[in-house]
Amino acid sequence: MLKITLASAIAIFMVASSFAAGPPYPPDNKMTTPPDGNVFFTDTTGRHALDPVCGMYVTVDMATHHYDHNDKRYFFCSEDCHMAFKAKPSKYLEKLVIPANVVAIKGNKLTAMCPVSDEHVEVDKETLHQVYNGKDYFFCCNKCPKPFAKDPEKYTSKKVDSHNMMKDGHDGHMGH
Repeated sequence: MLKITLASAIAIFMVASSFAAGPPYPPDNKMTTPPDGNVFFTDTTGRHALDPVCGMYVTVDMATHHYDHNDKRYFFCSEDCHMAFKAKPSKYLEKLVIPANVVAIKGNKLTAMCPVSDEHVEVDKETLHQVYNGKDYFFCCNKCPKPFAKDPEKYTSKKVDSHNMMKDGHDGHMGH
C-alpha cells in the first residue's frame, strides 16, 4: 500500500500545478521564432504586449494568439483581434505605438520611469507623454517633455541610473 504524507501531497500538487500553468513564452526567454513586434516589457510574470488591434495589454504565454508578419511576431488578446490583424496588418501597424519606458506592471496599471528625471510615475490617461521612433515615453511632470523633445536621443539612449537626475541638469525639479 502506498502511503502519501501531507507534505508529499503538497509537493505533488505544486509540481502538477506548475506544469498545468505552463512556462512563460518562450521558455527561458530563448527565442527560436521571429523577434517580437509588440512586446514592450518582460518581468517575473512573463512578457507583456500591447494588442495592436484593440490596445489591450496581454501577458504572453503558450496559448496567446499570435501572428508572424515581416519577420516579427505580434501577440493578441483574442482570436478576433488576431484575425483582424491577419486580414490587414498594415492598418494596425501604422498606428501601433508601444510603451517605451515601463519599469513595472501590476494588473493593467503601468509604472514608467521618466526618461528625463528618472522618477517613477503611474501611467494613466492624464500622464504626459511623447512618441519617439514609434515608442511612447511617459513623463513625471510638465517640465520633462521640453528637454526630451529638444534632444530625445540623449534620454532614450542613456542607461537607467537613479543618479542621472543631477547629471542631466534636472535639479530644478521641485518635489522630486
